[in-house]
Amino acid sequence: AGASRAAGSLARYARPTTACGAACSSVLTLGDGDLSCAAALAAAGVDVVATTLDAEADLDARYGARAVERADALDARCGVDATDPPADLGRFDRVIFNFPHVMGKQNIGRNRALLASVCEAAEDRLLAPSGELLIALDGGQAGTAPDLPSGGEDDAWKRSWQLDVAAAEAGLLVAAVEPFETFYETRGHRGLGGADARVREVQKARAFTPRDACVYVLARADELQAPAASAAAFVFEVQFFGSVDDDEAVCEALAAAAGGHALGVRRMDRYTHADGRTAHAFELTLGSRTVALPRDAADAIRVSVEEACEGLGFESRTEKMGRRIS
Repeated sequence: AGASRAAGSLARYARPTTACGAACSSVLTLGDGDLSCAAALAAAGVDVVATTLDAEADLDARYGARAVERADALDARCGVDATDPPADLGRFDRVIFNFPHVMGKQNIGRNRALLASVCEAAEDRLLAPSGELLIALDGGQAGTAPDLPSGGEDDAWKRSWQLDVAAAEAGLLVAAVEPFETFYETRGHRGLGGADARVREVQKARAFTPRDACVYVLARADELQAPAASAAAFVFEVQFFGSVDDDEAVCEALAAAAGGHALGVRRMDRYTHADGRTAHAFELTLGSRTVALPRDAADAIRVSVEEACEGLGFESRTEKMGRRIS
């Protein structure tokens, strides 16, 4: 069964079409370490351009002689930073970035920044029209809707690398999420001694076994043919004074003010203020599986909803307004 799943993962990476329905004739691997992923793709008949972050002179010390042989056979480009790829790489129908991880021990903030930079670079410089970006991550790292455990979504998302947010900031959506089974040797920099260690000495990469890993297929929102599998969601509260006789009507009005981007609206609280007035709090969740919604755009919607409360005849709690969306 494991072998068949592995073959399925390789088949996904070698698929003749992208998530947008376009033919795939050009493939790029980023951060391919010892170049074993690109070698597996080439052996399967894929015309692949292979790159690795490591300098050519470091391949033997870090990965061994086989990595040097692969680099020669693939005519690989070494020293390529996935966050700042050279302009002459060109554009590709499929860009692959497997198991990204900053050097050193786990650092959620730096890994989030890494994903954000790669998504932006891929959309801006690397993806051809109707192309796709494939990112493989261990279980729990991405924080997309299919990853989150029932009943513990909030905590799991806060601990994740928040791939949906990184994608949206670059105008991308997570089109699909599929199980990943290893079809090549997986080794990397995780757990090594941090960025300064590269200056002191070239450290040997360590093998690792992906756990509950998935491949996340990202594409430009305006090129997808179907709603995305997951999308960034932003939450905020609106609070106001007034008389509310129909919660459902208020929820519908607030959703309408969000311009079709409200995934949900619910009452959070009702209480009597110190001056005797009745205060209400409603929570809105914003997101879209057809449009990439970055944080700034979501925050602009929050402002529109807060302004709409006045038009509905309510008195906004001004001390609770203006808080950036989370």
